[in-house]
Amino acid sequence: MIPAMKLKKTRKHPLTLLEILLSLSLVSFLLFFFLGHLKTSVKLKASLAKAQAIVYERHFLHQRLGTLFSKIEKALVNFPDERESFFCTDEENPNTIHFIYDAGVDPEKTFSGAIRSKLFLTKDGTLKLEHQPLSLIHTGSREEILLRHVSSMSCEFYSMPTPHDKDESKISLGYDKHLHWLKTNKELPAILQLHLTYTPKQSLETQTLTFSFFINSKLKEIVYEG
Repeated sequence: MIPAMKLKKTRKHPLTLLEILLSLSLVSFLLFFFLGHLKTSVKLKASLAKAQAIVYERHFLHQRLGTLFSKIEKALVNFPDERESFFCTDEENPNTIHFIYDAGVDPEKTFSGAIRSKLFLTKDGTLKLEHQPLSLIHTGSREEILLRHVSSMSCEFYSMPTPHDKDESKISLGYDKHLHWLKTNKELPAILQLHLTYTPKQSLETQTLTFSFFINSKLKEIVYEG
């Protein structure tokens, strides 16, 4: 007869106070590290979203104005009887740019073809475009907001150098700079530079923006007189 085997009872070892404190400390450290990383990620994501919004605003402004200014020559070709196709003189706001562009086909018939527009800065710091049909019968207009929080706007216009004699001291090697482009100018400027002082709502840091647009693609060759 096989004697019954006695099972050895294992005694459970209770956690000591030191082990509990060490466990809590480790858990606290992991939570602190995780929450800190999460907070940093949220801040980084918010900063990235602000930067993307600012870049998008700049890109939209440059692309929109570049598209409209590129259609000024087309309006002159298709509508040769129109005058004052581009100028920058305004008694109330000297930096208002007036121009005529070819809008092509629009769902609203009165806004198709040649459209008179102006780019201006409002008193509340909004850069706007206003479009009006050339027909005097239709007095309606469209307004388009391009950029907000703009504190100042200035323009520079560049035309091809005027011919000079062969004396090198009188030869202009660059474009002629103008602060205004008058109605009496028969040619379009070669380049328009638009300077804006801009404070993005996302960052609250004042920035100076400069955009360059090529208005006249038919630049004449410079001929120096002897």
